[in-house]
Amino acid sequence: MKVKVFLVDAFCLNGEGGNPAGVVLDAESLDKEQMQAIASQVGFSETAFVSIDAKQSLTVRYFTPVSEVMFCGHATLAAFFTLYSERRIEPGTYQFSTQADCLSVDISEKGDILVSYPAPKFLGQLPVEEIAPLFNLNPVDLDVDSLPINIISVGANDVIVPVSSGMLDTVEPNLDAINAYCQSHDVLAFHLFEFSIDDDQHTIHGRNFAPLVGINEECATGTANGALACYLAREVPSLGPHYRFSQGRAMGRESLIHVNLTFDDDRIDTVKVGGQARFSGLRTLRA
Repeated sequence: MKVKVFLVDAFCLNGEGGNPAGVVLDAESLDKEQMQAIASQVGFSETAFVSIDAKQSLTVRYFTPVSEVMFCGHATLAAFFTLYSERRIEPGTYQFSTQADCLSVDISEKGDILVSYPAPKFLGQLPVEEIAPLFNLNPVDLDVDSLPINIISVGANDVIVPVSSGMLDTVEPNLDAINAYCQSHDVLAFHLFEFSIDDDQHTIHGRNFAPLVGINEECATGTANGALACYLAREVPSLGPHYRFSQGRAMGRESLIHVNLTFDDDRIDTVKVGGQARFSGLRTLRA
């Protein structure tokens, strides 16, 4: 069977950068092994497989080159960008199912896309002394105004790590040690961030490392930036509720992620993540 794979850059900045994702539409006839084989051939950090059943219900599954993951933000943006661009859906609000949860996406008349993520789960703190050596840093480099290191999930368990301004691009991750730590602590990835020392519009820069699922570093991560927004809403509430995050600078693929939070009293009620996307190519593979 021949399968068409759309190649999409998600979370672009001014038409450049962005995180590449594969998108396969009409994936109803593919089984898990075929999806995994296609994702491995595509070779991007994630490939999204979109299925629509007889009742027009949408399901999206996500595969890295080595395994299935429950949810992926940039691949979701890529999937709905493709559905909209291919005229499979009109502007509106759509529900879709993932391995993580039943979620929704809003598409405006202009084609702007905002993906709703699961409500945040704050899963506890980690000690600076354990985390700093994973990135060849000193504990003092992570002592940013006494901000903690937290595990937060909006669909994936991410470790949110504040780094002193000016240090982010100097980080040297020990990928084997990070992988082992993720396995032993049931976390997917580490997301490091710094408050910008620049005068530009991007006040917060991030880097994301997920060797556990075959991603040494990722240039735009929807779930981790959604978790980061929830972290900042709790730790630095004066910054919210609308955030602009830059990621991928150290990789030469700077990307821009928008996150909007809404609240019910003091509780975060919704997490919506959006950005721009563009087609970068098309491949035909055999399943």
